[in-house]
Amino acid sequence: MRSLLAYSLIEAQQDTESYSIHPVVHDWCAETIGDRNGDLITIALTIVGEAVPDHSEAAYWVFQQRLLPHVDRCIRRIGDSDLHNRLGDVRACSIFHNLGILYHDQGKSAEAEKMYQWALDRIEKAWGPNDPSLLETLNSLGNLYNRQDKYTEAEEIFQRALDGKIKAWGPNHPSSLDTVNNLGTLYIKQGNLTEAEKMLQRALDGYTKAWGPNHPSLLDTIHNLGALYYEQGNFTVAEKAYQRALDGFMTALGPNHPSIFDIVYNLGVLYKKQGKLTEAKEIFQRALDGFTKALGPNHPSTLRAVNNLQSLTATRSEQIEEIHPRAHDRNDDESETNQTSTIITLDRQG
Repeated sequence: MRSLLAYSLIEAQQDTESYSIHPVVHDWCAETIGDRNGDLITIALTIVGEAVPDHSEAAYWVFQQRLLPHVDRCIRRIGDSDLHNRLGDVRACSIFHNLGILYHDQGKSAEAEKMYQWALDRIEKAWGPNDPSLLETLNSLGNLYNRQDKYTEAEEIFQRALDGKIKAWGPNHPSSLDTVNNLGTLYIKQGNLTEAEKMLQRALDGYTKAWGPNHPSLLDTIHNLGALYYEQGNFTVAEKAYQRALDGFMTALGPNHPSIFDIVYNLGVLYKKQGKLTEAKEIFQRALDGFTKALGPNHPSTLRAVNNLQSLTATRSEQIEEIHPRAHDRNDDESETNQTSTIITLDRQG
């Protein structure tokens, strides 16, 4: 690295403790490599795919953002070619699933779906449609469809994943409970609150038995129960559930984890619904600051917080630039960013 720095072939980025290379140098390397380019792209894809951090890792979202441009470059180089087929089946399934999660977390739905489909196609081709390794990718694809409000597709995918998980590992396995939780969030969004409560309570009981009262999986479900109570109009109980989840996440994950700001955002929605507009504005500002720092200014969660702040502003046009520069120029593909009353539910990737 010292020699590359000495010849200015790379630059040190102090703020992210990483290195960057000029696009011209990138292009020169690609031209020089020539026929070996495909093999090296496959190697690069393997490296970045295996480097995608788990959600349990500290500041995983920061490392995801550092990986994203490298992943984008690899996928662009692959294009419509068959280079991704050079990976072995086991490695390809893991890598494409990981890349799907990265794109999903970063608000890039189309790219996430492509990666999940690549993973599913390889698994089904290699081991058949009932192989257990298919189940986590199905769960993740269901989460994506749920976020996109494709409820019919999401329910079919979740049910297929849940049936497979119960058959493979039993109904009380943590992975089975993750999909039960996700079905609960889907039913909330569909307005099927009775089924939602059954699913979330089932997940809560299972997590409590498996992990104890303070595990992040259980806290996700408590937060989702808060969202359910909000939809039922039981605002006092909803606030208690949100606060319990918030306190637990602050202890378990620290004050800057994105899940913290999901809950903060929902508290803002709750206060807005109750007419507590001063508190709501303060809460939405806290969520906006957190989302912007953790996920960037263009992430759907950030834009959703922007829209809520704007809805609380008396003279919207005068405040747009102050709240979020160029917010009115966004054209995001996530429909929920434009819904100021939308609550956030927390899915489980498994």
